[in-house]
This record gives sequence, C-alpha cells and structure tokens, in this order.
Amino acid sequence: MTLHPRETLPNRRPSESFIFEHESVAYHATISRFPNGSIAELFLDAGKIGSAVNVMAHDAAVVFSIARQYGTPLESSKSALLKLEDNSCAGAIGRALEIADEVRT
Repeated sequence: MTLHPRETLPNRRPSESFIFEHESVAYHATISRFPNGSIAELFLDAGKIGSAVNVMAHDAAVVFSIARQYGTPLESSKSALLKLEDNSCAGAIGRALEIADEVRT
C-alpha cells in the first residue's frame, strides 16, 4: 500500500479561531488552510484541560488534521461524520467544520 505523501504546512501560517457551543459544551476551535483555501488542520479544545471531553475533542481533531494532510478529501471526512435525523452534525468536529465553512463564505 502506498501512502499519499504528507502535505506539510509552514511553521508560521495564518489561522482562524472561533468559539462555539455544541450540546451544552463550549469549544474553542482553530483552523489553518492549505494554499487552495481548504481546511488543512483543526485544533479543538473544550471544557477543563485534561477532562474527558477535552481529551476526546483534541485527539479527534488531531486525527482529522493528519488525515487531511495525508490527502483525505475534506468531503470524505465530512460525510463520514455522524449526523442527526435533521442532517445536522452530531459531534463537535462536524459543527466546527460547518462554522468554518460559514466563516469562509
């Protein structure tokens, strides 16, 4: 199996930060983009440092970011995330990506 080479990002790069609430939890998200404008990485923190929700949000965002940098299409990631009956995002990463799209347009 051949892996797509990792698209590395500059050490210093522009980013966008925003705060949102999802399922009664406050999140702080920061995204950086590839030169083409698509999301390259997501940092996500929530709740108290070291809490279960903080660890899960942080680790899931890291996995998402690594997948993006190894070539996983953004739409593939978005479509794989859990949705509710009304087609809204069930989780914080999905909600953060929705907000990032809204900010961009």
